[in-house]
Amino acid sequence: MSQQRVGFRQVFLTGLLLFCFGASAVPAQERPRIGLALSGGSAKGLAHVGVLRVLEREGVPVDVVAGTSMGSIVGGLHAIGVTPDSLAALAVGLDWNSLFTDRVERNRLTPDQRAFDARTVLSLPFSEGRVRLPSGAVEGTAIGRLLARLTWPVAGVGDFGALPRPFVAVATDLDTGEAVPLTGGVLADALRASMAIPGAIEPYSVGGRLLIDGGLSRNLPAEDARALGADVVICSDVSEPLGSAGESMSFVDVLMQTVAWSTTASTRAQRAACDVLIEPDTEGLATLDFGAAREWIARGEAAAEMVLPRLRAIAEAMGSVPSPGAAAALSDSIRITALRIDAGGDEAAAALIRRTLGLANDSIVGADRLDAVLEDLAATGLVGPVRYRIDPLGEGAELELATSGRRGDQVGLGFRYDDRQRAALLFTATLFDRIQYGSATRLDLRLGEELQWRASYLSGRAVTGTVSVGAEVGWAQSPLDVYEGGLRISRAEVEVASAALLLGLAADRASIAALELRGERAVESTSVAIVDASESVWLGSASLFVLRETFDQADFPRTGARLYLRSEVGLSTAAEGGGFSHHVLDVRGRFPVTARASLLAEAHLGYAEGRDVPLHRAFFMGGDHASPLFGPTQPTFAGLPTQSESGLALQLFRAGIQVEPLSERFVRLWVDAGEARPVWRVDPGSWSWGWGLSIGTASLAGPLSVTMSGGSGDVQWSFNVGRRF
Repeated sequence: MSQQRVGFRQVFLTGLLLFCFGASAVPAQERPRIGLALSGGSAKGLAHVGVLRVLEREGVPVDVVAGTSMGSIVGGLHAIGVTPDSLAALAVGLDWNSLFTDRVERNRLTPDQRAFDARTVLSLPFSEGRVRLPSGAVEGTAIGRLLARLTWPVAGVGDFGALPRPFVAVATDLDTGEAVPLTGGVLADALRASMAIPGAIEPYSVGGRLLIDGGLSRNLPAEDARALGADVVICSDVSEPLGSAGESMSFVDVLMQTVAWSTTASTRAQRAACDVLIEPDTEGLATLDFGAAREWIARGEAAAEMVLPRLRAIAEAMGSVPSPGAAAALSDSIRITALRIDAGGDEAAAALIRRTLGLANDSIVGADRLDAVLEDLAATGLVGPVRYRIDPLGEGAELELATSGRRGDQVGLGFRYDDRQRAALLFTATLFDRIQYGSATRLDLRLGEELQWRASYLSGRAVTGTVSVGAEVGWAQSPLDVYEGGLRISRAEVEVASAALLLGLAADRASIAALELRGERAVESTSVAIVDASESVWLGSASLFVLRETFDQADFPRTGARLYLRSEVGLSTAAEGGGFSHHVLDVRGRFPVTARASLLAEAHLGYAEGRDVPLHRAFFMGGDHASPLFGPTQPTFAGLPTQSESGLALQLFRAGIQVEPLSERFVRLWVDAGEARPVWRVDPGSWSWGWGLSIGTASLAGPLSVTMSGGSGDVQWSFNVGRRF
């Protein structure tokens, strides 16, 4: 149909509405039903919120809603009674980055996850001896939890035709490529399936069908609005227009051009079914620019205002029509009288879900509680995405939680570069449930100036129990610089082969206290001028350590604290009667003073005692990059060369401020004071002093920062990218 014929039909329909109904109020059952069709388009779909604002302002009633992909999110929420202003506040306030990375809040992670899982820049599933590519860049668990929380008021409604505004979400069947209109079931599931962008978000199973983004089959669901009974269809379409190919096209441009070609015919046919077509401007902003939510919404308003005469004619013809309002909602909390858990036949996974849920018979549960349970389960790394369904049952409801079963093993790659130790690579594998359900076996290989391989096992992990049993074997090699009078006099290489057993008690997911038995063989090779010396030392020790960490994020934390305390006693072959003791206290805190500024305070204390304490048990201080293998005994110190102060006693204090002038851009300024000396003595008059200033940000490889530091000597510059491992 030509544009002239579409325009003629719109003018004719408007005139017919005015002729038949005039401007008086018309009962909904006697007047034409107005349908709204919202297209897919990733961040561009936020423009639909602006369109809704204009419709509401002009008094245009919306009786039924159809949506695809992002259009289904906006349309589905509006269908249950969420106002355009509330939708706008949601779009602007959401942390879209965390939604599309499936990032779990750090306070949900167990101590071992905080220590190990943030080290990699790439993780892939591993099963049956093969590394497998995932079906999407993210599972979509964070998106699923958000949708479940937002649609909680209608969690017990299984027929979308019973919503305040009847609604349909359009998805695509991955097997057949056909459009699948979803008109019933769990609303959150329908919305999640409709926006399963191929390659970006994993496909989603609904009713036994594996579904992906509806934009691949019907990006503009005008016919679906008519199928709901709409006589007049208002369409808001942000479909990507066909561009002209060029050599400078990025891979995203190529992907969007390919999708546009595959959907052009469908979109053209759907536009012909629209009585009013609204086309928000999509030029100049990226398809995935969710940070421009305000601009997208403004563009939607501007596009709707371009067809104001038609919208006002419809509003005048309809007369005064009351808004459907919000859904007859579930209360904030409901009584669960029956519980069903479907873990695909995996009894251990079902037991974990039941334990995490912690519900007794005839319990009260609310949206926040269920959301916390889903996030806790996602954080365990043991089960796949968990979804829930609520069905009214007598005076209460039946709650069903379902998952596909256990999550598979993972292999990962980590990368770091700094101007002290240059490049380093980490190859790691995490194997779950090898001896006991909930256990984690980790295999690590580190390549770089500091070398390490390690195999560790840990059960319990504050997930399946409060008691943790662990074991570890490993080997590490690290260089040490030995200074005297401020001058480097020798270079040492330390090789340590070790084995350890651990018995721990996890009070919660932030804390663990443990007893560790450790045996080591250390080989220390020292070069002074042309003389090389080597010494082998055997050690056996018992230690008690406590770790509690509440930082809000691994990189540039804004709030929280970390406490690490280790007290160790043991025997060494370094000398006759070679008993020794070794004690470390590491305390760090971040204290927010404004939304974008935090004070930082740290104290690093250490003391070793005994005859000929092995070199790798001594304390070294200095430089801008801490040793990844011996971090607790080798802290950084601004203004001093790396490892330039050493001894058996360490006192280091740090105070400063961290500011975030732009999102995820950090500036830190701090002062260091302290010393490493042969014996313990508190004498501030002999301390070294230094200052540091760093600028940092997050990157795909981890934190990136540039640091300038100084003290009694020359100003130093340093650079690093990636996390320590």
